[in-house]
Amino acid sequence: QAEDGIRDSSVTGVQTCALPISSLCRVKGLVWRPSHMAGQWTHDLKQVVNAVMRELPDRRPVMIAGVGPMGITGLLAAAQDDQIAAIAMVDSMVSWMSNKPYEKQRLATIIPHVIPRLGDIPHVAALIGNRRVILAGGTDGQGKVVAASEVAQAYESIRGAFISGPEFKSSDPDIVAEALTKR
Repeated sequence: QAEDGIRDSSVTGVQTCALPISSLCRVKGLVWRPSHMAGQWTHDLKQVVNAVMRELPDRRPVMIAGVGPMGITGLLAAAQDDQIAAIAMVDSMVSWMSNKPYEKQRLATIIPHVIPRLGDIPHVAALIGNRRVILAGGTDGQGKVVAASEVAQAYESIRGAFISGPEFKSSDPDIVAEALTKR
């Protein structure tokens, strides 16, 4: 139990300290805006990568497997941080575009005005270029599983941005782990 909040390891497997939003809103001048959550999650993940890199004396490549909404967070972090050698997005949302209201999504994965400013999720993947992107399953904006062919189709337009293209795998944890660790 943290002095100001709670400890939670259920989402990421890493023990974190979460402060209730109501206590954060009491800080003078702080305005809570949901649109900042994706940036905060991405920043936090990049700080974890920096800490890991400080601890690894041989500077081994860091590979991230993000399940569900954390796949998008991992992708955003990898697009900004060259220390991340590979990202596996496991059962993550395939596209921010949806003709239906979002359901079963974390607020941090819904970024207002992202498509005209940055592009769709596959366009973010294109920013990674020669590093590895592994796509293991996928969901739509309503949290429903998307067929493997639809995931491949969503990424078809950016295939040229990769040396060998994104890799499409089953969302089986053993297959994802094997794909991440192969060189």
